[in-house]
Amino acid sequence: MGALRRCCPDYLASAFSIESSTTTGLWQEDLSYPDLAEDVAVEARLALSVTEEIHELDERIQVLVHDLDPHAIITSAPGIGPVTGAVILGRLGDISRFHSLAAVRAYTGLVPSLDASGINGRHGGPTKRGDALGLI
Repeated sequence: MGALRRCCPDYLASAFSIESSTTTGLWQEDLSYPDLAEDVAVEARLALSVTEEIHELDERIQVLVHDLDPHAIITSAPGIGPVTGAVILGRLGDISRFHSLAAVRAYTGLVPSLDASGINGRHGGPTKRGDALGLI
């Protein structure tokens, strides 16, 4: 298990450990531990390779989002990172037609709800009052 933790994130090492226990329970006496170790090592290498690919794609997405939104209008919204920002930018098209995050929110329909009484100046959570496609 120590070798797994050195080459994989903790959540992957834990998943492999669980799978190993399941396999041990299924095979009982017929299990070859060297074969199991080899299978686990192959799966660990595959998982590590996929993790590296995901990391590289995240970096590429970050560069593309920065190129398309150099003033970080989209990613300035709380909880919007490069990947979600790329989805939003794909939906919005040319970001230069929006002068602020408020303009983007108005276009998408994600605007804060207001207290209908007119007495209180508080804003509620975002409402969905636009963007018929509902992608944002």
